[in-house]
Amino acid sequence: MSELSPGVTYEVVYAVKLTKSASGWELLLMLRLIAPGNEVKLRQVSLLMKPKGEWFELNLGSFQAKADETEEVCFDIFERGGHWKTGLIIKAAIIRSKR
Repeated sequence: MSELSPGVTYEVVYAVKLTKSASGWELLLMLRLIAPGNEVKLRQVSLLMKPKGEWFELNLGSFQAKADETEEVCFDIFERGGHWKTGLIIKAAIIRSKR
């Protein structure tokens, strides 16, 4: 948090791509953001209609940086299904000022 500007709202996104042969992504994907103050934001997204072979973003949510905050921002991606998945490429996790 020390490198973020106080008062600015930031968003967290993953830049991802599904390969042409991606499979196993029928169930909802869970995106979790734990913002300063332990505020948990949980989103569900479907990858079924996402384009294969093209980069796209998955938005985890946003938070506002506060002065003198030293807590970490944590985020993850998971799915609760019980079968194998293939073909999800994560290029980057990005924290940026919200547009």
